[in-house]
Amino acid sequence: MADPPDLSALAKRYVDLWQDQLIALAAHPELAEGLARVESAIGGLPRWRVETRDASAGTVTATRRTRFLRAPDDVTIRLEPTPGGTRVHVRSKSRFGLIDFVQNRRNVLELFAALRTVG
Repeated sequence: MADPPDLSALAKRYVDLWQDQLIALAAHPELAEGLARVESAIGGLPRWRVETRDASAGTVTATRRTRFLRAPDDVTIRLEPTPGGTRVHVRSKSRFGLIDFVQNRRNVLELFAALRTVG
């Protein structure tokens, strides 16, 4: 039987992702303003498009097309009010294929980077 895979590298990638999420906490307690910031960030990203916005649920769904083959990735952003502002939860899922070549992680990181630049 083969040795179990070393998951430390994968765990570090997700710890990094979690830390980036904490850095990207919106400093605005109003969900409407947070949703506007998310939409603005997505609007400035190439191959991204806002699909739906639900202010009552604090969610935005978007599509990001990959460079190669323009395959769509579905991205869901959920804003959660916290005492210190608004927490941003992001989930990216490839619509087609079994392997994403870590594109979903890059989608999340790209969105967080854009959120940090939107004022």
